[in-house]
Parts: sequence; structure tokens; C-alpha cells
Amino acid sequence: MTLISLDSELRPSGNAFVLSGKSFESETIEKLVFRPVGDQKYIIEDVAFIDCNVDSNVAVIRKGVTLKNVIFDNLVCKKPFEISAEAVLDNVVIKGNENPAMVWIRNQHEDRSEEIEFPDTTLDVSEYVGELSITGIPVDSVVRNSDLHIVIKSSWLDEIDWKDLGFSPLSYWKLMAKKVSAAKCAEGIFSLPPKSGKNYERSMSELELLKDNGFV
Repeated sequence: MTLISLDSELRPSGNAFVLSGKSFESETIEKLVFRPVGDQKYIIEDVAFIDCNVDSNVAVIRKGVTLKNVIFDNLVCKKPFEISAEAVLDNVVIKGNENPAMVWIRNQHEDRSEEIEFPDTTLDVSEYVGELSITGIPVDSVVRNSDLHIVIKSSWLDEIDWKDLGFSPLSYWKLMAKKVSAAKCAEGIFSLPPKSGKNYERSMSELELLKDNGFV
């Protein structure tokens, strides 16, 4: 098995390291990590990862990285694919059936004060089936599958009478609303609870309550 090191694929350009115009298909990648140090910038543009396996199961993208026109199609990674909401995402596509196992996007710094100008389409996860957690980027810039990915608002914590409507004290949807609030965001996008979970049926019934009451 030949391991590909993405570090060796990066090329210096001014004050940035660039990976551009490459397609990796059915390759085994040592690790998928773009983590700039200090004032470093990484630019990943017009790149596709198709049916690739991350050998270390480490996939992390941090602030200082620009992803533009990048596709991750069936990226085999058993740990969460972590992406900083402070990275620049411009027309990024993630798709696959639980590959990666989870897509987790959140602010890298809790006290983020820097304003980011987001493109019209940051991310397309409409063909991703798996655990999804997105906070820190505008939900209307994300192309999603509304049958699988639910927009959840932190304001629900005050707007919904959870007890009166018959929600469980440990409702999945209330817990996700708390997660959005803890991230200091107004909205987030989350996948449906796993079918293997013992409270799946209850959570789906509660989703219908949210729909019936106009929250979803």
C-alpha cells in the first residue's frame, strides 16, 4: 500500500501553500490535515478526493485554509471530519454514505470576533448520509437534503413549551438547540438521530410535533 502525503503535494506561492487542479481517486492518504501555523495560508482549489481512504482516520481543516471548488466524495474516515467554520469554504461538496463517519463544522475559537464574508454557497451536503453537525456558517449558504438535515434554532429553547407539547426532558431536538446556543449561534444544521439509537422512534415523533407546530 502506498501512502500519499498531502504535505508533499503543497506548493509555495507567495505567503501561501497551494494545492490546485488535482484529483485523487481510490488513493490511501496518510492524513487529511490542513492546519496552518501562525500567519500561514493554505489554498486548496479545484481538487477532488474520490473514494479515498484516510489511513490515520484524521481529517482536520483549520482557520487559514481556503477550500474552493473542492469535492470529498465517499471519503473513508472513521473519525469525524472536522472543519473550522473560520476556514473559507467556497463551493465545497461533501457526499457519501457514512463516509466520512461524521461531518463536524464549528467555530475554532469560542470568542470569534472576526467577521467573515461568506460566499453564496459555502457547502453542499445534499448527498451526504451520516452524522452531521454544522454551526458557525450561515445555514442559507449550505445546500442540504431537507429530509435528512434539519435547521435548528437556539431560540427554540425559549419559544417552545417543551413540556406542554409532550417532549421528553432529554429530547434530541432540545439537546441540539442547546448545542446551537452553546456555540453562540442563531441556527445550525444537524442530521436526524441514528436509526440504531434506542430513542429514534420517539425523536422522529417529536420531529413531527415540531413540523405540526411550524418550527420546521
